[in-house]
Amino acid sequence: WVGHEKALEYKSLIYLTSSGMAEAVADVFMCPWEIIKVQMQTSTSSSPPRLGTALLSLLQQPTVLWASLGPLWGRQIAGTMANFFTFEHAARGIYRNVLQVEHKRDCSISTQLTVTLAAGYISGLVSTIVSHPADSLFSLKGRHPDRSMAELVQRAGGWQNLATKGLGPRIAMTGSIIAYQWLAYDSFKSALGMGTTGG
Repeated sequence: WVGHEKALEYKSLIYLTSSGMAEAVADVFMCPWEIIKVQMQTSTSSSPPRLGTALLSLLQQPTVLWASLGPLWGRQIAGTMANFFTFEHAARGIYRNVLQVEHKRDCSISTQLTVTLAAGYISGLVSTIVSHPADSLFSLKGRHPDRSMAELVQRAGGWQNLATKGLGPRIAMTGSIIAYQWLAYDSFKSALGMGTTGG
């Protein structure tokens, strides 16, 4: 649509825009399931609500659903944009500055997949840090659906606590998940002869 030369010139903007738009649409469909997941995980009852009961209850409270979409967008859109943007630039940086090759085709597939894993972990780290405050806020909203955002921030002890509390374990978990998602994706692409991503 923009042409090859323009696409190369504005590729960072394309990474950010396309990933952000795709995530925004996906989150509309994902929001109900995320709320149910949080409610089931944080239930103080000895027997958490069943899936069907929780879904029916949520559909009867549309204000809870739409009030949770904002924090979900804050977590997912920012995190996804950071993920794709960072991955592409990290992969390119590894090829050019660490391996010192101009084209990734000069490297073996195993080396390319190692680059994918490393760039994936870097992008997972950045993505987790960027999305963590909104993730914390979304979890609080699931536990306290009747509270306003300002009240939830105050309850958490301020934005600094939202941005840092639980960040270490989430980096270890989410960073690793994202890294292996990139590795699985590129391994599948390579098996089909489509090459790897990034670089």
